[in-house]
Amino acid sequence: MGLPGALPVLNSKSDVPIVSCSYLDVDLPVEFGGRNRKFGTTRVHMEEDAGKLLHTGNGNYSQVDLNRAGVPLLEIVSEPDMRTGIEAAEYAAAELRRLVRYLGVSNGNMQEGSLRCDVNISICPIGLQEFGTELTALFWSFCLAWFW
Repeated sequence: MGLPGALPVLNSKSDVPIVSCSYLDVDLPVEFGGRNRKFGTTRVHMEEDAGKLLHTGNGNYSQVDLNRAGVPLLEIVSEPDMRTGIEAAEYAAAELRRLVRYLGVSNGNMQEGSLRCDVNISICPIGLQEFGTELTALFWSFCLAWFW
């Protein structure tokens, strides 16, 4: 990924199990007193970062920032198992960071942009299993600032 005209080739060491039975075991000592919680993993796949539009204040024109275009990304889509912001922060900022560092795929430094987290929030009335409203692609670096 990331090279023009290159065909994707799987690394022979890329088949490393990081989850068991589609669940990532996460220890949440902050809220749950050291009990383990399991967060389901829907899928893990590779993507490439795209350019982004930068709009001017007066709205006459937009610019395209291709600074990170073509940079490989690993997207981890989890099940809606998290119930609080503390769980989400612990999952993303601690457990996933520890995992990517252990696997050697990233240094996991959020302040350098090596690890980014986008949040989608699904809301439903109490007692219903179906999610009715979804708030998508909320950028949450500001939410994690207190965590560090």
